[in-house]
Amino acid sequence: MQSDLESIINEYLGRRSGDQAPRCEVSSADPWHFDVGFSLADGAVYRIRNPRPGDEAALHEFADQLGPQSKWLFCPFPWGDSQEELTASFGRAIQRTVSRARAAYLLLHGVRSIGYFYLTGLGEISDVRRPDPWVPELGIGIADAYHGRGLGGLAVRLLQVVGRDLGVDAIELTTHPQNVAGYHTYLGAGFEQVGMLRIDAPASPDATAAADARRDERQMVYVINTAKRMAVLEHLAQQRAEALR
Repeated sequence: MQSDLESIINEYLGRRSGDQAPRCEVSSADPWHFDVGFSLADGAVYRIRNPRPGDEAALHEFADQLGPQSKWLFCPFPWGDSQEELTASFGRAIQRTVSRARAAYLLLHGVRSIGYFYLTGLGEISDVRRPDPWVPELGIGIADAYHGRGLGGLAVRLLQVVGRDLGVDAIELTTHPQNVAGYHTYLGAGFEQVGMLRIDAPASPDATAAADARRDERQMVYVINTAKRMAVLEHLAQQRAEALR
């Protein structure tokens, strides 16, 4: 895993800074002991690590850097709830990482939290009754001011390394048709669109009515275990059918 991470980070640094880019520092024994540091030629220093108990404030800092459109497109948390309720939701997400039901990562610029990304739906990694096929879901959020720097694409590729390390069969995601940049990032990372999936999320940024609590998003998949490809596609098709009931 560590050598794959180093390769991906160094490839990113090469694209962003050319030959001037310092090398990265990677200390990642597994997806839950993950610590990556790197810097660009302009001196910007970044770090990626697992969230841990007490990081609720870091997640609030990240959330404060997302505008209404970004929160509408990236909605793993109840952004409209009170600060206390949102803090509790952050705490539950952190605990899911600690219990290894989610592989999650904070992206920091200096000491400032500017990104959060994850694979969710892992269940108990040691449980022999894993889903078959095993297809966790990806989520990525990057602070608005940091869009266009390739950080979302870097997060995608890091999660692909994590998925391969865990031995999952594929990684799925959904993305709204308005998220054109994200869609092309996923295509560039080897994801393919397999259909449209109806999800539980506001139909528009200003939706408040219960009738507007669902929307259709592109369902995409990155197949890791090619021997399970047909099983993965059938699993995703069943998800789409069940969502319409």
